[in-house]
Amino acid sequence: MPTADELPDGITGEQVAEWYDRFRFYRHPPSRADLIAWLNQFGTEDVSIAAKLLDQVVIISDRDIQQGYHDALGALPGWHVDEARRKGRWAFVGLGGQAESGPAMLHMFREANNLTSDRNQGLFVTPADLPEMKLTAHDTVVFVDDFAGTGEQFSKRWALYKELIVGEANIYLFLAAATSQAMELLQPLDDITVQAQLVLPASAGIFNDANEMFTDDEKDRVLRHCKKADGRNPKGWGACGLLLVISRKTPNNSIPVLHAQSRKWTPVFPRKMKLVGIPAPKAATCQ
Repeated sequence: MPTADELPDGITGEQVAEWYDRFRFYRHPPSRADLIAWLNQFGTEDVSIAAKLLDQVVIISDRDIQQGYHDALGALPGWHVDEARRKGRWAFVGLGGQAESGPAMLHMFREANNLTSDRNQGLFVTPADLPEMKLTAHDTVVFVDDFAGTGEQFSKRWALYKELIVGEANIYLFLAAATSQAMELLQPLDDITVQAQLVLPASAGIFNDANEMFTDDEKDRVLRHCKKADGRNPKGWGACGLLLVISRKTPNNSIPVLHAQSRKWTPVFPRKMKLVGIPAPKAATCQ
């Protein structure tokens, strides 16, 4: 096996440079040495498949997310950045608790829509604040999150959220990305409109029969390495098998060779930040 500084057979410096440039948007971007070390874990027999995985990774940058949030809000009826020109009251809610992705995405949403000043603080609320607002059909609630892999998490919570919104407000869920599977589950929910900037088709799942980018043999080889990385969820959470990387954190719906840390595996897009002297936070689950 090549050393950490030596390119694996069949891998060129130009390929590594292209990956390095494309993945620089990740919160802990892989160095050239990180990329080479990750490739070497596949061994000489599977390194070409590992390279193919990196070529197929879809990465969503902070800029992509903020552009999507900006465009989505700007298209809603009744919205205007100038309070005097808005129709009805507005409430923006980050999904989940402080350890989950929603609150972090809500901050990005504020920046994307020029709402960071103190005078706009009242627009941003928690789910617990909604009953006291006594919203009407003239008002709008926008839930914000980053990604829906299976859609089950929000689907299970929706009855509770809906109960908290006293009245007949217009309700939206903004996502940076979602799978078609999640959208099929979420879009029929009563009284809410779900919008995702990027919808990944079934073929985005590497182990899905609709995926023709990888042969059956290649899929089997990838799965063997995924079992080393995470024996419990070798196809990613919900067996989604994605090659998706979001700038702030790789969804655990993506295949574990990308993000999972174990005694047998070092990821190229770790979900947990590793800082000297600071313990890594417990990861929240994406669903």
